[in-house]
Amino acid sequence: MNFSKHSKLVSRFLLTWNYRLTGGGKVFLAGVFLTGLTGFITLGIPVYHLFLVLTLFYTVAILWSGFFRPKVKIAGILPSRCTARRIIEGDFTVINERSIPAYDLCLGFYGLPQSFEDMNSEPGIEYLPARERGKITVRLLPLRRGHYDLPPLRAYSIYPFNFRRAGTSQLEIGSILVLPDYHPLEHFDIPSGRRYQQGGILLSSNVGESPEYMGNREYMPGDSVRRIDFKSWARLAKPAVKEYQEEYYCRVALVLDTYIHTHRRRPKEGFPNLEGAISLTAAIAEHLSSGDYITDIFAAGPDLFVFRSGRSISHFDNILEILACIEECRTNPFDVILPAFVEAISGISAVVYVFLDWDDSREKFLRAAVETGCQTKVILVCDGHPSKNPDKAIEWAGEFLFFTPEQIQKGNLYIQ
Repeated sequence: MNFSKHSKLVSRFLLTWNYRLTGGGKVFLAGVFLTGLTGFITLGIPVYHLFLVLTLFYTVAILWSGFFRPKVKIAGILPSRCTARRIIEGDFTVINERSIPAYDLCLGFYGLPQSFEDMNSEPGIEYLPARERGKITVRLLPLRRGHYDLPPLRAYSIYPFNFRRAGTSQLEIGSILVLPDYHPLEHFDIPSGRRYQQGGILLSSNVGESPEYMGNREYMPGDSVRRIDFKSWARLAKPAVKEYQEEYYCRVALVLDTYIHTHRRRPKEGFPNLEGAISLTAAIAEHLSSGDYITDIFAAGPDLFVFRSGRSISHFDNILEILACIEECRTNPFDVILPAFVEAISGISAVVYVFLDWDDSREKFLRAAVETGCQTKVILVCDGHPSKNPDKAIEWAGEFLFFTPEQIQKGNLYIQ
């Protein structure tokens, strides 16, 4: 019971200190405590006079802000989807429900996720008459992709001295999906190679069986009755059937490495090389989605996650949604997921690897694709030198491309 009371007192103190008090209010309240402590210790110096004046001034501010505390109704929404490192805005209407005006009215969040920055300026409305309505624009800057539950949007007043935030009105915002930021690629050279895809166009469109029509020929015993062309039969006076040919497509696997060693701590913006790799993967996926490719996206984490796109299967927006929610893997996954990966790429024409580092386990993962006959392209996204020199792998796997997170963030990449 005592523990519960103490926790409530602590949470109330944190709410008061972090939200109720503005930056100026914290400095002023610190000055009150400092002058009070100094006046108590050194009775010879009349510092307590200043303490009394500051205390009286702060008490008046509390009483005054309590009297003018706004009671408003908030209406509006924020976009449910946005892009990392781009400011999002939402227009909100506030209605003053009291019979007295509201001064220095603002909207803001308390307890935002660390990956968000509040870009609102105070105040939003300096004067709102009684029973009137006004508009305030709320701005947020998402620093990192992901799916977040936002806290309620609160309405408050900083009147009269900008010491504290007074007000209890709030609006539930819900969740928001932050998509990865990326720059479209000017050029991306796909390793050449085509393999027969069982099912032909059926594999890539899911709209019935529709192989490519080649022409007609004379009926032979054993031909399917469904392929008889009755119009040609009537014209030629002998049975004829239609001939079809199954399609060959370039099916590309895009492998995203998510393994981050446990000794690294994640900053609020995320791991730079992982965020850069995800942005680059999004850019490559967009380039492939605009061409005649079937793309299998593999996320190499604790489990092998596979998502297929291209040729009417799914849209690029679905890929961005998946990339937005991918998290780092803290244990080496490559040896565990290798058997499932080898089985999944049996019909793949080319594999594009986006690695965060280079070591023995990643080399084994790359060799598996080469041994199955796939064409490969390897991209390393890292700040410094990789853990292992890739020169020997370049001899049998081909050229490696190296990019830093800063290069990816600036864009203008030309990948051959």
